[in-house]
Amino acid sequence: MPVPGTWYQHPVTVFLVPLIALLWLPQLYRFLPFNTDPSYDESKLQEIASLMDDIYALLANQTFIPHNAITRGPHEINTTALSCKPSRSVLRLIEILPYVDISLVQEPDWIYGGWFMDYRDPEHLAELCDPLRGEIINWTDYMEPADIALTNWGTGGWNNDYTWVLIYNAKRESIRIFDAQLWLHGEIFQRNFGKRMNNWWFEDDGAFEWDRQDGAPHILRAIADSFRHIDQSPWGTSNRESPGFGVPYEEIETLLRRNGWPDAFNASQFNADFIRRKHRSSSKGYAAEVAKRIDQLAGFERYERDGEATWIESAKGSIAEAEELSVRERKAYETETNSEERDLKKYRHLRATWLADYYSEELEAARLEFAQLCPNGVCVEEADLILWEYLALQRTYREIQFYNNVTDCDYRIQKEVSNGRLLDHRLYAERGMTDPPKKAADQAWLDKCLTNEAIEQSWLDLAIEQSRQAALAHCKETGCELIPFKDIFDRAHDKITEYKRKLERAVKQREQFEAYFPARMLDAGDKAREQMERDKVGMCAHETYIEEEIKSIQQHIAKLKEGDTSGERPDRIHKGLLDYLKEEDD
Repeated sequence: MPVPGTWYQHPVTVFLVPLIALLWLPQLYRFLPFNTDPSYDESKLQEIASLMDDIYALLANQTFIPHNAITRGPHEINTTALSCKPSRSVLRLIEILPYVDISLVQEPDWIYGGWFMDYRDPEHLAELCDPLRGEIINWTDYMEPADIALTNWGTGGWNNDYTWVLIYNAKRESIRIFDAQLWLHGEIFQRNFGKRMNNWWFEDDGAFEWDRQDGAPHILRAIADSFRHIDQSPWGTSNRESPGFGVPYEEIETLLRRNGWPDAFNASQFNADFIRRKHRSSSKGYAAEVAKRIDQLAGFERYERDGEATWIESAKGSIAEAEELSVRERKAYETETNSEERDLKKYRHLRATWLADYYSEELEAARLEFAQLCPNGVCVEEADLILWEYLALQRTYREIQFYNNVTDCDYRIQKEVSNGRLLDHRLYAERGMTDPPKKAADQAWLDKCLTNEAIEQSWLDLAIEQSRQAALAHCKETGCELIPFKDIFDRAHDKITEYKRKLERAVKQREQFEAYFPARMLDAGDKAREQMERDKVGMCAHETYIEEEIKSIQQHIAKLKEGDTSGERPDRIHKGLLDYLKEEDD
């Protein structure tokens, strides 16, 4: 028996009390109040919020995002469900930061893969504790209570492996940057924002190494100043996936300067120029389809500049691929000892050789057609490119007519239903809805969306009018005529004609296949003959696919011309056919 008053000295007590404390302290931590940082400097937090607002305002002034997508604090944000315990400074900062509603922007990626962070969104708020998503690999000690991510993990890189997450530390007044693979070294940041950074640097492991006290404000000012002076632009720092913004970012920056940025910026003219540049012709004109086919057969290699780097876009082409396959299969069957496998590989070699020859004949015919359309390799004279630009703008303008602004915003609301947004009351009758949803529609959001749609429409109107005037002036000077505009029915018939040409090629290929191989495979093994039959079935299936595509277009045309929409709204049928034609053209 322990001596009275000395129970705490008992060996069992000495062992159990620390063990119980060790096991239960993490659980007790969850019930502690958010007071790990009882004091903070409000002025410093306001400065961070103000600098983020400066950056967002610059992006809006450049029209990268709409002004009405920005909502400034203070905000009411419920943080009781958080699994971590941020400091009071962090909780205060999320109340006063400005936020960008990404459902109102065309591109949420604004800084090398990093998205706009919006802690009003429950999904974003959940990432306050683990913005780098390290929990899945048991890496959670990188965040302190005073840490907060200013950007959200985005979709940079082909597998999201290149996305900047800026993590601000309210205690040290510093910023670390993680690029989805490792902590960003100073050389990278200096390369992008260098002359604004004054040779500041980071450690690879994310350690804080600063040579002055206002580290975080200095970095945010460097980013803002880079955008302000067009050392960088959001179109250049965004990692928007292919096809990007339709215009190289260096040209976009040139358009910014040309239109008076930053002191006398004409946003409407900038966007009209931007739209016209996106519709600039490829200079192939009527030969665009056959030029595309030549690239598919012969391959291509193109060089594109992206800042200081030069990117090569290339493809081998069907002929080269067939020739390489022929060589591989020939080597394979020459060394094969099993007769069945040898016959199979020999057939594959013969088929690849036959395909290479067939594609070569098709390439020769395509090049002859191209030469007829493009004498001396010139399909469209440089001065005539304005005619094709205007034609492309007319097509876009016509397509926009079937993307009713209210309907388009309604569609975008539906995409956000999971986040609580619902249909606008003006759309209930149109949709045959008698009872409104249980929650009120987000009328404020819809009004913003419609405002932005109207502004974008005004930019397109300006672009098409200026392009039209330029085209008319060119024809007045040269005596040319505008290229006839084709409506949806003409385009659909052109697509049918294109499919019929593809069908003719497919039938010709199958017939030549049937005339060439069976006689050469009489003594072949079962595996080789079975493979030959599968190839023939595949060719027939391809022909059937093309025939079904033709029927689908014809049915759309019939519905629109005869008015038999079977209860479906005509504008939706128009839009569906246009979407189909656009997808096929791309």
